[in-house]
Amino acid sequence: MRLYFALLLIVYASNTFSSDTQIKLLETGYRADFKLYASGFLVASSSRQLIKQPEGMEYRTYTTPEGIAKWYTSDTLVELSQFKINKNQVSARTYRYHQSGDEQEKIVNIEFDQTQKKVRLSTEKKMHPLHPESYDALSFQIALMQKLTQGEKSLVIDIADQNGMFSYHAQVGEIEQIQTDIGMLNTQKVQMTNITNGNLFTFWCATKYNYLPVRIRLERQESGIDSILEITAFHHPMTLP
Repeated sequence: MRLYFALLLIVYASNTFSSDTQIKLLETGYRADFKLYASGFLVASSSRQLIKQPEGMEYRTYTTPEGIAKWYTSDTLVELSQFKINKNQVSARTYRYHQSGDEQEKIVNIEFDQTQKKVRLSTEKKMHPLHPESYDALSFQIALMQKLTQGEKSLVIDIADQNGMFSYHAQVGEIEQIQTDIGMLNTQKVQMTNITNGNLFTFWCATKYNYLPVRIRLERQESGIDSILEITAFHHPMTLP
């Protein structure tokens, strides 16, 4: 069942917003709730919260098993990403992955050393080069929101997660209307391919919510498992508990 949680890593009526609106959302923060489906079956629920801190931004996720997954595991997954935003550029700082429960505990810490230009994973002895487009699995999604606001169409990025560091090629597609639990949304479709293993991510990013990813699909080339993470609720900062 650990696989279901890994799928989250690496891993939101036409209404467009200006860069000023985008910055305001990142300054105020938000919370969004999601459901995760694997091969069509509900396996987890996840809450994601962006919080403004004195030294930057913090993105937290909390994921628990649902549906058939409850028959096999009680594991919970907590992720924490800390980063800064300067001149519309996301600068990753740290990322923590903590899975615990009835299976073996797994903790992975990742540090983005902006001085030495290195990325350190607690699970690896070697260090990876830090590029301007290097992110963790969560800070990348905030960077993607900014880049779509700025009109970018093609990206080559590095993403570090609990499995290692991977390079991706992202291509921005057309506007696509999708039905979600929070209504019919116009979304910018983005396809992102893992250059190493061919895994394909597809993001549907809602223009109404500053290009927040409201649906994320992962197609794994080796196993053929198809998973979808989909939004179920969006909470404006003023209504956060």
